[in-house]
Amino acid sequence: MNPKHQWSGRFQELVKFGSVGGVAYLVDLGIFNLFRIGLDTSPIVAKIISVAVATMVAWLGNRFWTFRERRTASRGRELAGFALVNVGGLVIGVLCLWVSHYLLGFTTP
Repeated sequence: MNPKHQWSGRFQELVKFGSVGGVAYLVDLGIFNLFRIGLDTSPIVAKIISVAVATMVAWLGNRFWTFRERRTASRGRELAGFALVNVGGLVIGVLCLWVSHYLLGFTTP
């Protein structure tokens, strides 16, 4: 394969990956604010819901757009691995939110 073509393909993939991540971030932020401010849900519950939805958006975007040429037949296994990594991110985010909200008293939106 032509090295220039290979780098071009990787760059396109990186742009797609970043775009999917950006959309997932906006989904996370929007849903968190909807539940937290609009529905007056606890910040921890709002964060768990928003990250769960954003994780599905990211997985679907990456599976069907970014890495569509490399997806496997075992969707469940792909989703489980993706979700497992995102649970780690969720734990970090919820822990930071818990500390800032309940220990430091930063309770305003």
